[in-house]
Amino acid sequence: MKNKKFIYIGILIAAVIAIAAILSNQTSSFFRVDNNDDNTISITAQKAAAESGGVGYITIAEGQELYVRANMTDGSTVKIELLPREVDATTKVLMEENITGIDAQYFELPAGDYTIRFTAEKGAEGTMDISAK
Repeated sequence: MKNKKFIYIGILIAAVIAIAAILSNQTSSFFRVDNNDDNTISITAQKAAAESGGVGYITIAEGQELYVRANMTDGSTVKIELLPREVDATTKVLMEENITGIDAQYFELPAGDYTIRFTAEKGAEGTMDISAK
């Protein structure tokens, strides 16, 4: 009887170790948009869930351009949509761009306050910084 007890305890310990090993291999999935105090937007994606998204806000002064610098893993795409700051159901998208991989682009826009809507494809990973320069 004593041997059966040790066998059951051994099986229980093995099961706990197996579950812990499985859970430790799981990585969290997120898509985060941070609106920073210095008029920049930072995006971080790690195995983004299906159609993850967020919104950022930026002000472009006279003579500045919108600068987007991406460091996404190969095949990871984030769609950016530029809209006026005040958005309602009838607001039209001013600019739409798909950013893939490692990329840096300038976009010439009139001075003003803008809303930027971000949508990451499922599984997107990497970082992106948006600023006015």
